[in-house]
Amino acid sequence: MESPVSEQNGWQEPEEKHAVARLADGVKGALALFLASPFIVFLVILWPIYRWAEMKEGNPPPEPFWNPFLERYFPHRAYKKELPQLEPFEREQRRAAYREAALAAASTPQPVESHGFVLAPNAPQTEGAERVALVTGGSSQLGQAIVQALMEQNYRVALVCFESDATAMIQRYPMQEAKIQSFTCDLRNPEAIETLVGQVVRHFGQLDVVVHNAARFEPDHEENPSWQSLENLFKVNVMGPLWLSLKAAPWMRSGPAGGGHIIQIGDIWGERPLLGYSGYSSSKAALHMAGRSLARELAPEIRVNTIAPGAVFPQGEDDRAYQVLLSNTPLAAEAGPLGVITALNYLLATPFVTGQVLHVDGGRLLR
Repeated sequence: MESPVSEQNGWQEPEEKHAVARLADGVKGALALFLASPFIVFLVILWPIYRWAEMKEGNPPPEPFWNPFLERYFPHRAYKKELPQLEPFEREQRRAAYREAALAAASTPQPVESHGFVLAPNAPQTEGAERVALVTGGSSQLGQAIVQALMEQNYRVALVCFESDATAMIQRYPMQEAKIQSFTCDLRNPEAIETLVGQVVRHFGQLDVVVHNAARFEPDHEENPSWQSLENLFKVNVMGPLWLSLKAAPWMRSGPAGGGHIIQIGDIWGERPLLGYSGYSSSKAALHMAGRSLARELAPEIRVNTIAPGAVFPQGEDDRAYQVLLSNTPLAAEAGPLGVITALNYLLATPFVTGQVLHVDGGRLLR
């Protein structure tokens, strides 16, 4: 007998299937699985070859195609990821060990030379191992100065450019070509960033330091504002560096040092608005906050700090704008790239500083 609801909606409830019909459905399912099994076996055999080919091209290892199925029907199981994951208890143990070692190091001051490059106070160090640094915007003037400073400290450097050819930069080190390699990456493209990290790790075998130097500096267009221009500012100045940090962090944790250091090149205009550059100032302010947030998220294995310089490459002394700049600087001078390099070396050699914005501006932020 049909229910009232069924009559009102114009449909009838389906009758329950007979046992024979259910058995027939089961036989059909089993037959379909039997016929599909050769194709499944073929895919499983081809999977390692496909994974190897992707990693050979420098792409991130692809996720196994069967994981979504397993996670859907067996949600209680834990699946192995490409990078090592710590259990909550184990991670808390590691945090406690780092804190104890840091307090011990702080209570017993030692010369900086005795620490070497200590990413974390109790991080395992490989004697004689050369560390790897990735520098974005490596072809710019400041980028070249950063790369040169790192090379002088025996780093192997991944020099990252947007479109420009970094061959000339690499040729400046004819005796050390094995220690430097150029890469191209569009920081507006998340897939390109993931590919970049995979290429760097594949080439050097590890990743210890990331220096975010690439940036766009564009004025506002008040009469004819461009959404694309604003979008590019935030993608290059904030979103790209943030995404690169998140993708590089697992590799830094799993490296021989057990941690790493991320250094962002910010700007004093990220804390004070620059007239006519609201988009740029906003993006740099967001970068500063991203650094502070990452410092909490990635601690204790990875430290994150920001250098906020003033005018790094001002015009000549005869330029009127340069004279105005000096008059607004309490120290009445600009350190140029040397100020940034000195701050960089300080942060690299100081194991107990994270989440800081180091101003290298001659006091301009005070005005």
